[in-house]
Amino acid sequence: MTRQPYRKPLPPVNEIEPIACGPEAITDNLKPCPFCGGQATMITSSKPLIIVECETCFAKVSSLDGLADAIAAWNRRPEDLPMSPGATIL
Repeated sequence: MTRQPYRKPLPPVNEIEPIACGPEAITDNLKPCPFCGGQATMITSSKPLIIVECETCFAKVSSLDGLADAIAAWNRRPEDLPMSPGATIL
């Protein structure tokens, strides 16, 4: 007797929530600019390079590791980083 791999049954189509995609969905996942509070936008200049830039003050981050990495880099804030015991943010 051969074992069949377990496959979780798929939910009915009417129970699947749509996944947002497109430029609006990406912008919705970006935090405001950490310097001026402006709206961030995604820019791609060449295939592997993705840039997130503030539309107001033009602060930017870039990534060669894909969209998720670019969004994570833009959304990273000092309070998200681990701190040594007794350290303070100035």
